[in-house]
Amino acid sequence: MAIVLIIFSIVFICVFIVLLKKSKKAGVGESLQREKPAPEIKDLDRETIIQKTFAEIDEHLRKASIAQLEDAQPADDPACSWFGKVAMAGKGETWPVYNGKYLLPLLQVRVKDLPCIPHQLKNMAFLTVFMDPDELPLDDPPNGQGFLVRTYKTLDELAPILQPEIDSSVKPFPIRWILAEDEGPNWEDVSNLLDLSEFNKLGGGEIDLYYNRYHNAEKTKIGGWPSLIQSELPAIGEFVFQIGSEEKSGWMWGDDGIGYFLLDDKGQWHLTWECY
Repeated sequence: MAIVLIIFSIVFICVFIVLLKKSKKAGVGESLQREKPAPEIKDLDRETIIQKTFAEIDEHLRKASIAQLEDAQPADDPACSWFGKVAMAGKGETWPVYNGKYLLPLLQVRVKDLPCIPHQLKNMAFLTVFMDPDELPLDDPPNGQGFLVRTYKTLDELAPILQPEIDSSVKPFPIRWILAEDEGPNWEDVSNLLDLSEFNKLGGGEIDLYYNRYHNAEKTKIGGWPSLIQSELPAIGEFVFQIGSEEKSGWMWGDDGIGYFLLDDKGQWHLTWECY
């Protein structure tokens, strides 16, 4: 009887050891399966995704006319482009007034001076912009309330206009327009243009590659892409031009901001602005 018990005990121990080993192997396998990291994107795949994304962005590059404020005074030509001055208006037009105050002349553009003309201005010959001298407009006011954009189809309908006395520190400068060939969109605009799901999965320094590759002017310009500060522009119209904070002239949008001028499909102008 004692021998039977000994044999039974040995068999039981052997079976227990076998089961224990199997259990450990299964546990290790499950652990490895749980801890297995997500497959890494190979360097070749990463480069392919980056180049594919950049190639798609390249299809959306735009040309822009950048305003260079000049010290030299132009010849006797009141219709040339100016920052901080408006010298021409429609025949019979008077100086604009809002809330009992004369508006400040901010921009005068002779469209044919532009090295690159955006499609929204193709049928326009002249454009002027005025602003409230004391308070920047908010909440997308109608054109004429706090700001005013005037456009003219031909230069023949213009006549010189004298600026009234306006208390302002903004200094006028003639503009020389410089062509920017390849302005890239801001990242916020890229997100609306493309599917960036693959690019965003890379998770490395790829965004730095984007900022090193694409640029757009922060100062006054016609056409191109808006140079965003806070967020994408509201969907109230199509971007046409921006007026930057021009330290040389003394004009500022809040804390070194930018004013964006948009045109809707009804031909109405809108203004929104951002600052730091």
